[in-house]
Amino acid sequence: MTSFQTQYQTFIESICDQFGMPEASPALQNGFHAYCEAVDEGMVKLVDYLNQMATEQIRDKEGNPVTTHKAFNYFENAEVKEGMWGVHFTNLEAYQKIMIRGFSRGTANLDRLAYTGHATGKRRKDGWLFALPIDSDYLKEYDLGYGDCCFLIKTDCVLVKHLVDDDTEMLFRGKDVSTMIPFQYDEEFDYWVCDTDGNKFDTLTDVIAHYTAGN
Repeated sequence: MTSFQTQYQTFIESICDQFGMPEASPALQNGFHAYCEAVDEGMVKLVDYLNQMATEQIRDKEGNPVTTHKAFNYFENAEVKEGMWGVHFTNLEAYQKIMIRGFSRGTANLDRLAYTGHATGKRRKDGWLFALPIDSDYLKEYDLGYGDCCFLIKTDCVLVKHLVDDDTEMLFRGKDVSTMIPFQYDEEFDYWVCDTDGNKFDTLTDVIAHYTAGN
C-alpha cells in the first residue's frame, strides 16, 4: 500500500472511530478498494514521490536556485486533481508537433521533474508535462521563459507547489488530457484563441465557458 493510500485508510479509520463503526465494515472496505483502483497508479506514485521529505538545499549561498537535485526537494503539497484547466507552454517546434499528434512525449525520470528544461534521458509516452492553472498569477507575466507557444488544456493532473518558482503547477501526461485548444499566432506572433468557427475570445475564462457550455 502506498503512503497516499495509507492516508486514505487512516481517514476511514478516523471516521469509524468517530461514529462507532467497525473498520471491517464491508461497505467501507469495498469503498476503500474501489478508491484505490480508481486513482491512477501513476499519479499515486508521483504524489508519493513529490511529498517526500526534502534532503537537499535548493538554493546556493547566494540564494540562486540549484537545478541539479532530485525533484522531490523542490515540491510540496502534491495532490491528484480531476478536470483542471491550465496553460501549457512550449517552443514553436514542439507546438507544431503537438498540433499533429497531441501530447505524445513527456519527462519519464521523476527525479528531473523540477526543471524539465534541464531534463536528461528518454522522453516517453507515459512521461510528465507541465502546465500553469488558469488562475495562476504567473500568466500575467509577458515572458515566463517556458516557450513562446501555448495550449489551453483540460486535464487530470497532480497539482503541486513549486518552492523555487513559488507557484502552483500542474503535472500531467498526454493520456490525461481531455480537451486541447491551441493558441493561434499571426506573423507578428501576436496570439489569440478561437472556437471551431474562427471566433476569437477575449479571455481564457470565455474560452472555457464556451467549451464547457451544456456540460
